[in-house]
Amino acid sequence: MKKYNLELNEKQVNVIMWALDLYSRLNCGQLGELRDLNETHPTDETLVKLQKELFPKLEGLNHSYGIAGRESPERAKIAYDIYKQIHFIFNPVGVYSYKPYSVSKEGLPEFSEK
Repeated sequence: MKKYNLELNEKQVNVIMWALDLYSRLNCGQLGELRDLNETHPTDETLVKLQKELFPKLEGLNHSYGIAGRESPERAKIAYDIYKQIHFIFNPVGVYSYKPYSVSKEGLPEFSEK
């Protein structure tokens, strides 16, 4: 399999981490994350309707498939693996201070700071 390198500054790494985290959460049904996405601030009623349409098995904004769950798409798991690995190297605090384990079939990516 081909491998790629990408050089980023600190702001770019933060944006990528934010995007990967949001992407993985949304793909697991955590649509409550959309509340603060921009200045429109959708209501919970709107988000529940959207969740019922996109994720009919979920019941309410506090429910999701969970990142390691069978219902979660592989793309969400890959995004989460990338996010966790970057966070572990870039900002190892709290729950991110432990070496991450992979939830996807792809495994953890390599990430290092120059």
